[in-house]
Amino acid sequence: MNFKKLHVLGRGSYGTVYLIQDEKTNKKYALKKIPYKKDYIKSCDNELKILKIAKSDYIVGIIEYFIKDNYLNIIMEYAPYGDLRQYMDKYKNKTISDRTLKKITMSVIKGLKDLNKYGIIHRDIKPSNILICDNYKIKLTDFGISKIIKNKYAAYTKIGTPYYMSPEMISGYGYSYPVDYWSLGCIIYELLTKKKPFTGNSIYSLYSKIKVGYYSKIEIPKRNQELVNGLLNKDPNKRFNYNNVINYFRKHYKIKNVYKVKSDKKSYDKLPKLNNIESKEKIKIKNKYNYYLNKINDRYNIRFNKKNKYVVKKPFY
Repeated sequence: MNFKKLHVLGRGSYGTVYLIQDEKTNKKYALKKIPYKKDYIKSCDNELKILKIAKSDYIVGIIEYFIKDNYLNIIMEYAPYGDLRQYMDKYKNKTISDRTLKKITMSVIKGLKDLNKYGIIHRDIKPSNILICDNYKIKLTDFGISKIIKNKYAAYTKIGTPYYMSPEMISGYGYSYPVDYWSLGCIIYELLTKKKPFTGNSIYSLYSKIKVGYYSKIEIPKRNQELVNGLLNKDPNKRFNYNNVINYFRKHYKIKNVYKVKSDKKSYDKLPKLNNIESKEKIKIKNKYNYYLNKINDRYNIRFNKKNKYVVKKPFY
């Protein structure tokens, strides 16, 4: 792929992400450059391995990768709408809609489910690692510190972003997939209240609050308290998982019938009659006002010399 760099999208502790453009197709991608040195080789190989094996509609896709000038270059799909952190900063003065909250939550848990299928714990679920891609699809990214536990039940390394770390990880106990659902609970809390659930003047103070599991519940809408409390449960065995979150949305967010429309009787009084209209014009009107051919019984047609008629489709009530 021949490409040109356009500008920097972001910088992190493990590398720099550029916006690039394919010179042939003009399609845009994201190029992640990570120093391929002693301190970063393990992280590079880990992220590349996970991106290669974890195929999902909710995980950022890898296009190509290569090593050049002691840098690992990973070309990935581009997220034109940025990440969730940018979204939260942009709409910090607006209340998140139920529809948006559901879309974000469902996309993240589906991504986590697909990771868990391959025995992977993300370990760094946070707003800046949740991308908003084409057609507003939500996808997970940044697997530099993710862990493949395979047949092991737990990992023990204390790693990740402190604000989103779970109590069992901070305490040094063995942990597994539930740590990512705790992080999701922190993100949902922030989406709803515009505040982080756990803060402190020092890292020790922050860790102490997380271990106790204390956070203010006053500002959480009543409708969402079950979801937040379930995800921020100190006990990983009782914490909400994929099935719990799915059941919550089924219970509280009933899907409306997309085919149901409001009746508008006045509009039907003004609909044109299709009798004595030429065929081409009739087709145009039929398509515009959503008519269908009312097929009357053939015997009735023959006996009373009747013809089939176009009638307007009535809405569902």
